[in-house]
Amino acid sequence: MNKLKENTNQNKLVQNNTIQVVNVVKSVINSIKNNFPENAKCSINISNNKTVIKINDGVKGAVVTYEENGNFQRQEKVQYIKTTPDERLKQVEQLMGKKTQSEIASYLMVSQKTISNDIKKIKKNKKS
Repeated sequence: MNKLKENTNQNKLVQNNTIQVVNVVKSVINSIKNNFPENAKCSINISNNKTVIKINDGVKGAVVTYEENGNFQRQEKVQYIKTTPDERLKQVEQLMGKKTQSEIASYLMVSQKTISNDIKKIKKNKKS
């Protein structure tokens, strides 16, 4: 009997989490329709308790992250515009240590390798 009640509670929790993720996705899709052209690229990655939605049209983009773990919920929305290499270096320097190279690359619409090279330049310039 207790096993049945435990399974029912787990099923309700999964349903609630699914509904919350669906609501986040719906909200992002509505925002996308209003702010991006039809040819914008969009990806959705769902793993464990984290959903990441990325969209960009080559000039501007957005990343929405939704995380849930027990009573903890976090939603982060970041919008960005593609920058020049010099502007990007300044932004990378500000984000170093706060975000992973992959996250910075997503925000700035470049590859992780580009961010790695930028970080090397920044560190080299600091030594000079």
